[in-house]
Amino acid sequence: MSTETYADWLRARDDDELRALFACRPELITPVPADITALSSRASAPSALSRALDRLDRFALSVFEALLVLPSPTTRDDLAAAVGADLRAALGRLRSL
Repeated sequence: MSTETYADWLRARDDDELRALFACRPELITPVPADITALSSRASAPSALSRALDRLDRFALSVFEALLVLPSPTTRDDLAAAVGADLRAALGRLRSL
């Protein structure tokens, strides 16, 4: 089991990944957060998560739901078997959001 926090995960992102996050979720940077911990708190607030989920298409939402019910950690193969489809685009979208 990983003890990595969302703030730790954000710190490990490169500039392009953070740029993609802000392009998908511009509300996270207005006003500009003081630091990564503040960004993490804002991004994981219930209202922010709701807005991110509202941006998902039906397939990406199905993939997200499958991730919630599968045992953790899970493999791509297990996830693909659960949703019965190619996951590359949906996983990329979920990671960006």
